Amino acid sequence: GEDGEAEVGAVDEGWAFHPLMKSCAAFLAGDTAPPPPSSSLLTSLLTKLQGALSDEAADIRTAALQLLSAMNERGWLLMVEGAAGLGSDEDTVGAAMVERLLELMTAIEAAPLSPTSKQLEFDKEALIRLARAPTLPRPAALLLIHHALGMLRIKFARVWPHARELLDALASRWSHLLSMPLSSSLRVAVEAVVASHAAAVLER
Repeated sequence: GEDGEAEVGAVDEGWAFHPLMKSCAAFLAGDTAPPPPSSSLLTSLLTKLQGALSDEAADIRTAALQLLSAMNERGWLLMVEGAAGLGSDEDTVGAAMVERLLELMTAIEAAPLSPTSKQLEFDKEALIRLARAPTLPRPAALLLIHHALGMLRIKFARVWPHARELLDALASRWSHLLSMPLSSSLRVAVEAVVASHAAAVLER
């Protein structure tokens, strides 16, 4: 309801706190999950989770993936603006694509724990095929874009070149969605460099 939307908007940092995201994911996975929220609230939540996918902290990225997976199981991810109006068959196909996408994103996020170059290559190729699929829903494309940026945060150098390949694949169809996440990531990176330089100067 409107009160719930105001509350989420006020607690702007809430969804960047990974224990809360994990708790929500566990709640949604249960048998007593609540009915879906309003479209505006769902869009706001999804926007925060997209940002969490490229967070510097691995536990936040992982928790965001867990919550997104739980939301997709409930059919919530394709209820946001840009995916509404699909037929039931298209909804089923879209949800299956998002499920596979989230599985692959989770596997790549966990790559440092089981560093097998061959499996990483397989997962990357599968993600690129999804990125190029003509039936890929818009919300899924946004998740992929933010995940690709998050891949650059993974502390495993073999992952990093695959981020560029994934962004290249997404640009063929979703170039209009790339500019804002890319500029935001660039701004954060520049600000971090400037802050680091300023701190070094002050220490002299």
